[in-house]
Amino acid sequence: MFGSSCCLFLKRVARHAVHTNTVGESRPRDVRMRNVMQFPFGASSSFFVALAVLLATEGTGTGQTASSSISPSAGVSTSLPQACAEALAANVQALTTVGIKFSVQPTYRVQGLPRAKHENAYMYLDGGKFYSWRARTFPAPKGGNDQVIEEEMSFDGSVFYSGTKRKAGHPSLVKLLGENPGDPYAKNTFIPSAYLDAVGFGVPQTAPQWKDSSLVSTVLQLISTGKVMNVSTEGSTLMLSVRIPEPYVAMAKKHDLETLATEGSPKSAGNDQMFAAYRRLRELDWYRKVELWLDLEKGGAIKRRKDSNPEGKLIQTIECEDFRNTHKANLWLPWKCTVKSYLKTPQLLIGFTDEPNEIDRIEVQEVTFQPRADVSFVLDYGTGTFIRDHSTKAAKAAPSGNVQFIVPAGYKELRDAAIHAQARRLWRVMVMAVNGIVAVVLIYLVLRRKARRHAELT
Repeated sequence: MFGSSCCLFLKRVARHAVHTNTVGESRPRDVRMRNVMQFPFGASSSFFVALAVLLATEGTGTGQTASSSISPSAGVSTSLPQACAEALAANVQALTTVGIKFSVQPTYRVQGLPRAKHENAYMYLDGGKFYSWRARTFPAPKGGNDQVIEEEMSFDGSVFYSGTKRKAGHPSLVKLLGENPGDPYAKNTFIPSAYLDAVGFGVPQTAPQWKDSSLVSTVLQLISTGKVMNVSTEGSTLMLSVRIPEPYVAMAKKHDLETLATEGSPKSAGNDQMFAAYRRLRELDWYRKVELWLDLEKGGAIKRRKDSNPEGKLIQTIECEDFRNTHKANLWLPWKCTVKSYLKTPQLLIGFTDEPNEIDRIEVQEVTFQPRADVSFVLDYGTGTFIRDHSTKAAKAAPSGNVQFIVPAGYKELRDAAIHAQARRLWRVMVMAVNGIVAVVLIYLVLRRKARRHAELT
């Protein structure tokens, strides 16, 4: 089911990602998979996109049961105060209908790679439906103007849409049926939510999950699926330490992506390097330590998060500030977040760095809680749009599981084309009719002439 997509990811990444050893980052419910061009939102795909999507599908990276060998120290509190747990649950309910406008400004330790230099984004949730928009700016290769790629995603309760618009070229749109979780394309479609991930709210990460899932509290999810090592308070700050099996390692041990990816793939040095890194990942026996600092006076809002490996090496940190009261329950949201990554390739746990390898500064421009009638959950780009449709009966019957077509012109153009075509058909019929009559007359004349000659001879 995953083989063909993963094969595409590996063949492309083997050509460029391994040689740079630095790739835009995707994390299992950590923070991001947004700054590198990716399918369906850009010009290329990668093995790392597949890894992150599978992690999201297999329990959002924190949904694994903690190892029984990990135990808290004797006498250490491992219970979250009930008031804090209730506040976190209420915060989720407060975000049932919400629109968030924000921007992301990334900086990279290594320059010159094809990664986004800026992002403007908007996300709107309305119960079980959502709409997401982002415009990412990429530096132009070899000078020239920067490239801006607009991406939209939505779910209307039954159909999931994923669209891309560029300044040059026709737009493209993918339609997926929400009730078809077995669709490999749907399972490999990642839903970006940089801000919500950073501040401690998890949205369903793939199209099929939207049918049966909803927004969750990252803190409560960590506690329910990991091993709580310590809970302590200092003033109004609650400090929480949780250990979870390293999500990327857990996924690597569960899925034999190497076998699936190499089906039909030619041998190459790039593939060999990637497979070696992947085999190393499967052999690791790591857990991830997640430390959280919550503000009890602000409904348990996350002030700081730190992820590290068993040796204490940093994986990522998140700092949130400029909190504002939304006046919804006791929900406080930060207007500024700084996310720092300390790995060159987080998806393979390769390349720990003392200084951040990437820093993303997220700033909120607006948060609203009113329903928006002007936001459509059905995407339609009109004439010229290339559509890959997985949502119809015809798509299910097709060997590929989808039908592909380009949206034709509007009514007037179609009518004019139909009239023109009809006129051409009528003209062809008239020409054929005239030619037929002429042929009949000629045959009659020839036969008549032969008959006369035969009469003269006799």
